[in-house]
Amino acid sequence: MLETFQLYTKTLAYIVWLFPMVNMFPKAQRFVLGQQLETCALRFLEQVIRANQQTDKAARLAALRQADVELQILRALVRVAYELKFVSHGQFVFSTGAVSELGKMLGGWQKQTASA
Repeated sequence: MLETFQLYTKTLAYIVWLFPMVNMFPKAQRFVLGQQLETCALRFLEQVIRANQQTDKAARLAALRQADVELQILRALVRVAYELKFVSHGQFVFSTGAVSELGKMLGGWQKQTASA
């Protein structure tokens, strides 16, 4: 059932793209900034799954808000990686576009849940 959930599948695709990219970071940063990026992306996925499983509106909104926080942190970490030249301009553009799309989908879900 989760496989048909578009936010879930797009998040998975982003994570599958992100992990190999992080492996290209300088060794010292792979285990600091890289690990933070990976962990943040996985926490976002976790909150999306949690929100999808909630039947209680308040609990779902809480999970969605937490997912939004994780996405904002992810954006900031990708920006730091770009500023430090650990990712190319093309990788940065792709990543920010993907994260922006995830944010739009998440925002739509939050609005739909809040108005239901």
